[in-house]
Amino acid sequence: MTVVEFVTNSMRPFWFRGKMRLLNGICPRVGIRKCTLFGYNVELDLSDHIQRNVYLGTYEPQDSRLVQRYLSPGNTFVDVGANFGYYSLMAASVVGNSGRVIGFEPNPELCDHLRGTIEKNKIVNVTVEQAGVSDQAGHADLFLPIEHGNNTATMVPNRGGRRFACRWLLWTNILIALGSYRLISLKLTWTALNRGSSVAYRQRSRQNGSRPSFASSAASGYAQPVRRPGTITTN
Repeated sequence: MTVVEFVTNSMRPFWFRGKMRLLNGICPRVGIRKCTLFGYNVELDLSDHIQRNVYLGTYEPQDSRLVQRYLSPGNTFVDVGANFGYYSLMAASVVGNSGRVIGFEPNPELCDHLRGTIEKNKIVNVTVEQAGVSDQAGHADLFLPIEHGNNTATMVPNRGGRRFACRWLLWTNILIALGSYRLISLKLTWTALNRGSSVAYRQRSRQNGSRPSFASSAASGYAQPVRRPGTITTN
């Protein structure tokens, strides 16, 4: 283990002001790192912005605590915009085999990454769909930005970016299919939904006697996180 890896591993479980700037400056910017994330073996690409921040322990600490606060064993968790599976794996480790996790990720490469992680770890409570979620079903093109390290698809065409076809699923149909489960927690990419879909979800949840809970990737202003040892370790 190098000095840089020792420092990174030692500081990863803690949160403090300036952590991202410090670790980002000393950590290599390319390469694959094998890690244990929420108890699962994963491979993280240091050139990818999201995976790099997960490796450094600086990825959405406030949002992570918010999602974990809402989850409990037996819950159903819907991950819209699953990316490589950070929140899906987090939820899987909490809801257990009596719960259920459904991830939606339109980017085929990220979807394959998550499916590979699920297969390698023999995770039985996570299902992944290569699709987007919207208030209208159908097909549309998405674009991968030309920015190095950004694998998050966008609806905005960009010169030099890679175009790929995306299947869009109707959000309310998904909720109806999950209506028999006692509690649904959500991690949303808000651009995938309009306000009408959110209202429809709340109405559907009340009809089923369940309490809806929302956790957005755009959340901010929550209590500062504290140390969470063991969330991610390197092999």
